[in-house]
Amino acid sequence: MSDASPISYPEIVNQPPGSKRFRWIYVLLGVLYVLLGVLVVGLGVYLWYFWPALEARYLFRDVPGVNEVPSDLSDNTVSTASGSTLSYLGYKFDVPWNDVDKANVKVSGNVAIIPFRSGLTVAFFTHPPHEFLDNLVKSGPAKHEQLCALYGNGACTSDYEFIRLMFKARPDDISFFTPRKESGRIWYLLVLKMALVKKNFEIFAIQTKEFKGFQFGDTTKTGDGAVDELYADDDKVEFVIARKDRQCRGISQSEINRMLQTTHKLTEAPHGVVGTGE
Repeated sequence: MSDASPISYPEIVNQPPGSKRFRWIYVLLGVLYVLLGVLVVGLGVYLWYFWPALEARYLFRDVPGVNEVPSDLSDNTVSTASGSTLSYLGYKFDVPWNDVDKANVKVSGNVAIIPFRSGLTVAFFTHPPHEFLDNLVKSGPAKHEQLCALYGNGACTSDYEFIRLMFKARPDDISFFTPRKESGRIWYLLVLKMALVKKNFEIFAIQTKEFKGFQFGDTTKTGDGAVDELYADDDKVEFVIARKDRQCRGISQSEINRMLQTTHKLTEAPHGVVGTGE
């Protein structure tokens, strides 16, 4: 009988107590790290995509005036009262008053300050074309080409068209379903609008034969006057109509309309009071 080699069995190693428990702890920690990483990435993606909507919902909504959009004037009549024709800075316009305080009229640079003996004052400004867009590109993060890509050639070459888009923008225009590019486009307009508007901010759309623009302030409520900005293809003018105090007579919308509707750019510029209804 031949000698048979002994059968070898694997050596059984006794594991220390609790080693399986530690192994499961490591597995659980690994799963938690993975879940945490997924959560962080998911939160980042969520904020990246929905941040404009979140900001519009919680930041812009409470800004006074940011929800205001241009509306039509409630009074489009034009005063027919006896008045004067004034000419300053290459433009002429009528005022429905005959009491210009000529001795205290001040003209300097691009502004003419025209007081009236009644206590009213008209400040008339001229501005270069594209002033708003030029300053925006110069001081802001967006370049001219980027503005054109976002808002079109019309808005990136016309102050009036760009400002019209800005004033039309509202926080409600951005929702969680708005594409991110469109959200960013509206968000930028809202940031600009937020910097310009204020409490009880009322905007009206105005148009004349030569200009179109905006009026800020409702004279039908207070009689305090208004600010009117008129835009043409190659220039911009601005009226600031105010009264010295509440003791002075109020200013009606029809009187402001008289100034706006008669504003005309001159090729040859007379200066001062050109004609009077007296």
